[in-house]
Amino acid sequence: MSCGALFTVIAAVNHGLLHETLRSQSRSSSSRADVDVKDYGGVNDKKSVTSNASTATTDQTSSQSAHAMDRGSGRGSGGGVFTSFSTAIASWRKLSSNNQPLRQLCLVNLLYWFTLAGVQMTLLPLYMVSPLFNLAPTQIGSAFALMSICSIVSSHPTAYLADGVFGKTPSILIGCALVTTSFLLLPFASTYYELLAVLVPLSIGSTVLQSVPTAYVADITPPTDRSQALSLFRTAGDIGLLIGASCTGYVMSHVAAISNGSGSISDGFHTAIHMNAGCMMAAMTYFALRLYQQQQQQHNNKL
Repeated sequence: MSCGALFTVIAAVNHGLLHETLRSQSRSSSSRADVDVKDYGGVNDKKSVTSNASTATTDQTSSQSAHAMDRGSGRGSGGGVFTSFSTAIASWRKLSSNNQPLRQLCLVNLLYWFTLAGVQMTLLPLYMVSPLFNLAPTQIGSAFALMSICSIVSSHPTAYLADGVFGKTPSILIGCALVTTSFLLLPFASTYYELLAVLVPLSIGSTVLQSVPTAYVADITPPTDRSQALSLFRTAGDIGLLIGASCTGYVMSHVAAISNGSGSISDGFHTAIHMNAGCMMAAMTYFALRLYQQQQQQHNNKL
């Protein structure tokens, strides 16, 4: 609730700043229009008339924009915030309807952050302190430090491979495969060092999926729509992050509750981890099938 209120306040402040900027531009243009036009004769007179006519048109446009902002914002009320949201949603809908690869990337990003929130941010810490591992705080911190080191070391090679060797689309599929493999192997880790080994492909796959799809979105959208496309892509990931931890925690708790006793934590963990692995496999399969269809269509068009 507090995060939602903070987001609303930030949006309202941004809208108020935009509103005041337009009003300031309108007042500045109006002050320029009030300057008396002096008759210098000949060509200079014609230029002055043309310039002032252009200024008057600009003044009228700026005034209309300011009045529209007044009506939309309700002079400081929350109406302008909802208007901004509606405008963004309409822009996103237009972008997604006209750009099929963008829709695919948004779905992949949503499912990736869904699984990352469910596994790395929810299940993994609980699994580390469960009776199966019973790790000390130092060991838990070392495990997450290892994941960060893997991300730092692999960031440049993965970027190089995505740009010059494999390409962005195959790199995304490789990243999905690495994350899925790590999820599938995680329930079979029975020692601390096995757990560390399983977390390595998760770190490398996350490095790919947190960088390459963003660059791909920038490639497939024109400069005029790029900011809105990246905003839509980021929002899809935030939605996955929002619901991933809740859904995963609910599944784990529900399975643990109905297992009645021994092994309940492991049973709940295994079910939840398999659910997240299935989500990543679905994202990878969907992306691969769409890629195949696009390649087939391009091949048919050449024929």
